[in-house]
Amino acid sequence: AASILAVSLTHWVLRPMRHLTQAVERFTHDQQLPNTWPACRRHDELGVLARAFVAMAESAHANHHQIQTQINERTEALEKANRQLNLYKFALDTAAIFAITDARGIITYVNDQFCQISGYSRQELIGQNHRIINSGYHDRPFFRQMYKTIASGEVWHGEICNRAKNGKIYWVDTVIVPLTDGQGRIEKYLAVRFDMTQRKQVEQAL
Repeated sequence: AASILAVSLTHWVLRPMRHLTQAVERFTHDQQLPNTWPACRRHDELGVLARAFVAMAESAHANHHQIQTQINERTEALEKANRQLNLYKFALDTAAIFAITDARGIITYVNDQFCQISGYSRQELIGQNHRIINSGYHDRPFFRQMYKTIASGEVWHGEICNRAKNGKIYWVDTVIVPLTDGQGRIEKYLAVRFDMTQRKQVEQAL
C-alpha cells in the first residue's frame, strides 16, 4: 500500500510539480513561454495552479513585447530628433555668430564664426566676458538696459558695435535669450548674432 501511495504521489503530484517548477525557472531566465503540461488538464488545485501560471506567462510575454516595442519606437524617435538637432546646430553655427555665457556673463562657449569675426581664439574667449570685444561705442545706460532686460527673463534684441582683436570695428544684429533651469532660475544666456557691418557702413555713408 505504501509503494502504491508513493507511485501515485509521484505520478499525480511530484512529477507535475517538478515540471511546473522547471517551467517557471525557464521562463524566469529566458522569458520563453512554457509548453502545455499535462498538469493543465487536471481538475484539481494543481491544474488550477498550472493554468494560472500559463495565463500569467502569456500576459507577461505580451506585456514585455509591448514594452520593448515602445522602447524601440521611442529610441528611434530620440535618435531622429538628435539628428535633426545636430543639423539645426550645424546650420546655426554656419550662418550665425553663436555664444553662451553663464548667469554671471562669463563666456562658456563660442562657435567658429565668433572666433573668425572677433579675431580671438576660443581659448582666449572662454572664461572672459563680452567686455573683451567692447568697442566703447555704446554708453553705460545702453548695456544697463540690456542686462536689466535679460536678467528679468526677457529676450533682448538690438544692434551692437564690437571691436575685434586687431582693432577693427564690426556691427552685429544680436538676440540674447535667457535659459532657465527647472525652477525657473536663469542659469545661462544664449546670444545669436549676425554680421551687419556692411549694412551699417552703407547707412553711415548715406
